[in-house]
Amino acid sequence: MQERYLGDVHDYYKFLFLKNFSKKFKTKIGLNWYLTDPKDLGPKELQLNDGEKRNYLEKGDIKIYDQNLYMEMKFLKKKENRILSKFIKRTHLKNYLGFHSSILRPDKREAWDKSSFNFYRNYNYLFLDPDNGLENKVAASKKRKIK
Repeated sequence: MQERYLGDVHDYYKFLFLKNFSKKFKTKIGLNWYLTDPKDLGPKELQLNDGEKRNYLEKGDIKIYDQNLYMEMKFLKKKENRILSKFIKRTHLKNYLGFHSSILRPDKREAWDKSSFNFYRNYNYLFLDPDNGLENKVAASKKRKIK
């Protein structure tokens, strides 16, 4: 996960699902996103202009599912508003979700894992949110492994 993607269509549906799950089971859900810094992934990553899947905000019917969530995602449409720490402090989702949001560095994976496990030790449910899925058996470079 990278800050530049915060609030895209995938986040909207993920947050909607997790909020409803939390309400249904009357418990906070841990959201463990694998926050990465694009600089750690190399210069090509910085040049990408993907993650701008925000057309869903123009559809009026999307508001009916959750007006608060819709307004928060609309705020994130502007790139300068996509600061994860500020989002976590201000979002109404903090009533439903616990966010582990320290940056995962390629050379600090073990420490990050321990920090994450410690943060979520009292949660009954944990939602893993890796950037590009889980690692497969094909060897990946250290930089790409954090994705």
